[in-house]
Amino acid sequence: MIRFQPDANRRPPPSKTWFQRGNNANPKGRPKGSRNKISEEFIAALCEDFEQHGVDVIEAVRTERPADYLKVIASIVPKEVNVSASSLDDLSDEDLCDAIEAVRTLMTNMGKPRKSKPLAN
Repeated sequence: MIRFQPDANRRPPPSKTWFQRGNNANPKGRPKGSRNKISEEFIAALCEDFEQHGVDVIEAVRTERPADYLKVIASIVPKEVNVSASSLDDLSDEDLCDAIEAVRTLMTNMGKPRKSKPLAN
């Protein structure tokens, strides 16, 4: 049977001074905002790069590496989507027609008109 032999050059930490409750190894701690500063700088650099190359890179990944493209999409899309139609149940037919017409108006104003059949009254 092989028994564990501690390294002769390594001594265990003194039990009365290390890792005692309330004994902080770094009493001043991490400077406030240091982690946030790095994150903010990274996100700013990423945003700048995306503004310059984003659309072209997305298109290149979509055509050259579709599996990676789908992985990115899957990581962005929420895992659960709660859809509730209960708010629509309380609307009258006239209210629904008004809501649909408002959406059509918005779509037209956004420059994305959709062709659809008019609603029957």
